[in-house]
Amino acid sequence: MKASLHSLLSALGIAVWLTGTVVAQKPASYDAPAFDEKILFYYQCSFLSSPNHQNLWWACKGFYHKVSDELYFLFPVTTDGHLGKKIILNLSAQEWGLKAKDRLIALTNTNQFIWLNLETSEIAFLSADSIQKSSNPIASAIKRQAITNLDPLINKYNNSLTVTNTSILSQDSYLVLLKKPFRGDIFIKDQELAINGIFWMLRLSSKNQASWTAEYIPFPSWPDDMDDPERLDQNFALNNRSDAIFYNPLSPSQTIRCFNFDSGNLKINDQLFPLKEIFNSTLAALPNGNFIINSYHKVGKFWKPYRTILTPACKAIETADWEIDAQNEVEALKVSPAGETFLVYSDYTTLDEKEDEIRNALDKARTNVSQVPAGLYLQKYTKDNKLAWSRELVGWNDPWLPYLNLISPPHTYDIVRYNIQIAFSPDGKSVLVMVYNHAQSEKIRDILNKNPKNLLPRIYRLPIN
Repeated sequence: MKASLHSLLSALGIAVWLTGTVVAQKPASYDAPAFDEKILFYYQCSFLSSPNHQNLWWACKGFYHKVSDELYFLFPVTTDGHLGKKIILNLSAQEWGLKAKDRLIALTNTNQFIWLNLETSEIAFLSADSIQKSSNPIASAIKRQAITNLDPLINKYNNSLTVTNTSILSQDSYLVLLKKPFRGDIFIKDQELAINGIFWMLRLSSKNQASWTAEYIPFPSWPDDMDDPERLDQNFALNNRSDAIFYNPLSPSQTIRCFNFDSGNLKINDQLFPLKEIFNSTLAALPNGNFIINSYHKVGKFWKPYRTILTPACKAIETADWEIDAQNEVEALKVSPAGETFLVYSDYTTLDEKEDEIRNALDKARTNVSQVPAGLYLQKYTKDNKLAWSRELVGWNDPWLPYLNLISPPHTYDIVRYNIQIAFSPDGKSVLVMVYNHAQSEKIRDILNKNPKNLLPRIYRLPIN
């Protein structure tokens, strides 16, 4: 299929002195939330999948124009992978008995939303079926339970802690990963929460969900000068044996940390990688209990993506080629319930002379950005790690590409970092890829004036086979 690049450049307000054609695959189908002119933008979007993969929701926080309320936008995902009707929860108005400081952290097998409130030391459960079936919020629908033994510092500085990931160990046990932002709204003295970039892991446990206790698992304090909580969900994984693995993407020590919770006793193991081998890497758990991480190896003057297999004790046992060109960046990684691996990567490969001119024009429009991806691709690997197929998600001819390539100051020299997650439809027949850019920029107003729908996140849907 041939397509003009006129719309791509026009979307950024660039004078179109270049013409050309790009050969691309048939565009992947996608869903997007219905356009609402009152919503300025969505942020902190993520899939919520139940452990049995039978329930799936897509959740975002967002802002209405001239409204400061704490809002959640929830979209049920149908069995075949489509977005359902949007549900808006106003936490500031305490709809459904929710509180302004409640944070949505997980979804149970019985289709209940789990909420965590660090200020009041509570965990709460709200039936998704209830909010779907009734248009009148019922405060008694939510069930709240106290958490004991929560560290007082977590209560004290709850506004400065971000919930980056939650994993369900069992019906009565959850792991919650917290992060203190580098650029928070407070300055903590006397090492109360330690220095920049600290992570906290909470293990919440109960007996028949009657009462909950919190176990605080400390992390070493790693320097962190570029905080992006929207991507940290990619750096924590839990296998089917309750082993957890964590990677701080900005740690200069390049350390992978493994946590084993067998028999209730915590064991911690570390795996140290050479510098740059695991920069901006993502993690996933394999059905056999091992973990997979994308690593990078020097090939000529470029870094080429590879996959590395780690045991639950953090021992590297295998490294192999992803069959992706050097210069490209792995953005997301997920293993299906059937054991197949799916990977999204951004294309930074060398372009021909005409496309180089276009890239230079895009660079100029975006103000000193070092690299502009040519597009996003999804690849599938079989259970024995053989490449099954590669398909384009976003190509050069897509008018949405300029929106994806926006970067917020002060990071105008950075490589673009999309916010991407992979999930699977409840019927197991489709792979879903969430793609959006939470960056705010002056150029967003230009795109709003030309085509406001280009600011909406997308959920790409492709056949799993």
